[in-house]
Amino acid sequence: MSGLSQFIRRIRRSYLKRLFRRAGYSKDTELIHYLEGIRAEPVYEEMPLRYDLFDRTEWLTRSLSLYDLRDDLKQDGNEVFIIGSGPSIRKQNIEKLADRNTILLNGAVQLIEGAGLHPLCVLVVDELFCRKRLDLLEKIPPGTNLVLTFPAIKEIAFERPDIIRQNRIFLLHERKFHDSDVFDTSEKNLFLFDRPTYGVFQAGTVMSAAVQLAAFLNIHHVYLLGLDISNAEKEPRFYETQKDKVRTGLLRDYERQILPFMKLASVWYRNAGWTISNCSPVSKLPYSVIPYQDFNKL
Repeated sequence: MSGLSQFIRRIRRSYLKRLFRRAGYSKDTELIHYLEGIRAEPVYEEMPLRYDLFDRTEWLTRSLSLYDLRDDLKQDGNEVFIIGSGPSIRKQNIEKLADRNTILLNGAVQLIEGAGLHPLCVLVVDELFCRKRLDLLEKIPPGTNLVLTFPAIKEIAFERPDIIRQNRIFLLHERKFHDSDVFDTSEKNLFLFDRPTYGVFQAGTVMSAAVQLAAFLNIHHVYLLGLDISNAEKEPRFYETQKDKVRTGLLRDYERQILPFMKLASVWYRNAGWTISNCSPVSKLPYSVIPYQDFNKL
């Protein structure tokens, strides 16, 4: 910056300070910082923990804090089974998880009725799923913990506000994935990994949100089920048929988002001294990234 430009900037700054002081504003007013051009913006910022949810002017419910989920962990709070929608679920004895900590993703909610599960929570981030398979969400027993993004809440509330009213709602924020974003093992990414109250990484699969939620809940042993990916376009999800199969972007997002995220997850869990295991016997995700664990032996 030239000497003249710097001089003009100082005069302008001095004038603004006097103007705002006479108007009764503090010198720390954000507008002053903005006009001066030098300001501090938070790198990490925790989102509000509770929200009042409305349908136009009608109050629906007040969301709960994600911290409250910890109180609902079953006796063995050191393990959780995160259940996705891969076709391999059909061949696994999911019924044995009835009294264990489970997080059900999207259509895996069908396992509440189909396998007698009593999940820690149901997690849905995709509003398209809510629109296409509302029939599955309608069968959720009242009082279930639903961890939902705001787009998912809107889609459900538009058609079935009673689902929002009758269940325990936890609002989950997503950190939007931009073309310039990289899921490397930087200090920033590792810091944010177990802090979903700052927003979870949007990484091409709802499984990524659940993995971060499990870390936040201080669960030391995490098992991923139905993380197949390789058969996503050829075979329907375990709860679908060829006739009602909904499109998927798993293979499209695999190299750019899913694989790098899982590498980040592997490093985070290893650094924490905890374990994360892939129980899918047909997974596209290399077992060198997330080690394989035979579900039948658990």
